[in-house]
Amino acid sequence: MTNFFDQFIKKNWLPYLVIMLGPLLLLSYPLLSGSSLFWGTPALQFIPWRTYAFEQILNGQMPFLNAYVGLNAPLIANYQLAFFYPFTWLIFPFFVLGGAPWLAWAHTLLVLIHLWLAGLGMAVLIKQWGGNVTGMMVGGLVFSLSGYWVTRLGFFSIISCGAWLPWELVFVNQILQSINQSKSPFQSQLWLCICVAMQLLAGHAQITFYSLILALAWGLVALFNGRQIKSFITNYLLIVIPVLLGSLLACIQLIPTAEYLILSQRSNSVDYMRALSYSFWPWHFVNFLTPNLFGS
Repeated sequence: MTNFFDQFIKKNWLPYLVIMLGPLLLLSYPLLSGSSLFWGTPALQFIPWRTYAFEQILNGQMPFLNAYVGLNAPLIANYQLAFFYPFTWLIFPFFVLGGAPWLAWAHTLLVLIHLWLAGLGMAVLIKQWGGNVTGMMVGGLVFSLSGYWVTRLGFFSIISCGAWLPWELVFVNQILQSINQSKSPFQSQLWLCICVAMQLLAGHAQITFYSLILALAWGLVALFNGRQIKSFITNYLLIVIPVLLGSLLACIQLIPTAEYLILSQRSNSVDYMRALSYSFWPWHFVNFLTPNLFGS
């Protein structure tokens, strides 16, 4: 047993197992009892929207419109439906087997998968930085079980988008390493492109916006280090191009959503400062100095 445990640690499997165990324990009760996350946005948005969309699919129709909102509101174009996000379709078989109740339960399973994805991505990122097994375990658990994610478990698109952030940084780092070692970064670029596309399809614009700013700034700061301007621009394009290609892959969702936004009263009825209060109120910069100034 001791030899097995030693081999387990040497192969670096232990941190990944512990990271997966944390979210599993957190969500074990709803998963095992057949319960579901229902309060707030699950009951008002995600579960009814996706139930209605899947009903139309089974009836041989594309769910372009939601007949139960206004005079037929756009449904596919609704960004948070995340209709074209591949992980959304993992819950489709549950709907076919058990209707809306099974669909609601499957959303908790979807949350678990994304918390695993988030924690494992952070562990890989920490390993890239030279972190040890303990650092990987702590970092992965702290990120995947942070107060920000746990308090928003019912806002499925936030969880889905946030899970891709560490993976974007992982592949930006790999591109940077390839540049420094004069190797081809193609494989890392391909994975970065896929991560960007997945995050854009996952259905939460603010998280994606902040994530892409961080990933691009990450590469910008790392490359702008005594390099000549020509080589800097050339190398930086190796990061920017996969991001742009990932955005193009997500255009099947982004184009109808952009059209919907232009026609929506939300595009011009909320002023800039009020809109920021939903995402990042500028006064929250003070929280970097006193985190509980506006409450805990």
